[in-house]
Amino acid sequence: EVNLTNYVVEKTIPFSADRKTFSNLKIVAYFPIFDAENAWCSLQRYGANIDQLRVQLYSISPSGVLRAGQDLPSSVDPVAELDYWLDYIDSIGVVDYCIANGIEFVPVVYNYNGDINDFDQSAVNAMMTTPAIRSTHLDDLEQLLTTHPEFDGIDIDYESLMASDRDNYSLFMEDLAVIVHAHNKLLTTAVHTKVGGGTWYGPQAQDYQRIGNAVDEM
Repeated sequence: EVNLTNYVVEKTIPFSADRKTFSNLKIVAYFPIFDAENAWCSLQRYGANIDQLRVQLYSISPSGVLRAGQDLPSSVDPVAELDYWLDYIDSIGVVDYCIANGIEFVPVVYNYNGDINDFDQSAVNAMMTTPAIRSTHLDDLEQLLTTHPEFDGIDIDYESLMASDRDNYSLFMEDLAVIVHAHNKLLTTAVHTKVGGGTWYGPQAQDYQRIGNAVDEM
């Protein structure tokens, strides 16, 4: 800990360099499904500057089950039609463009829930604390890699989690890392910024040291 004038900051133990397989600097861009047509135009215009594209293709249901991302047409079953958004962006040329231009293509799995207009911490909690659902969720994430060779990895964007899930979330990311790395793929994640341990539950739920040592990019 370092005592500053108005607050205390924590410096974590350095990440273990020997656990980092992909260490080169790169430019990462996110592709928003809710504005896919404009995003597709931007990708074609600026793609030469991009090394990795992360696309919000999947999310988690209130019961902790992997589902297609948000903003679906009302007629679409988000679990039965899991690859709805992948099929859509594939149809307009995004996947082929990434492959042709050497851009890493990484699906984002996130926990925003349009029905509550917020990140669904309860959904992630239900998944992590119910062994059967947790096991199924990890299996489903692995299935994404085995059935979609175009995926260069998985990005986990579970935000605003319960502070009490700090250890649960670290362990989940560590277990997922073992699975993803067994397929020689990338595990990436988005985290909250914070001072010290964090001033609210979202960043408090994220252990930078454990998560950072599990993933390839944070």
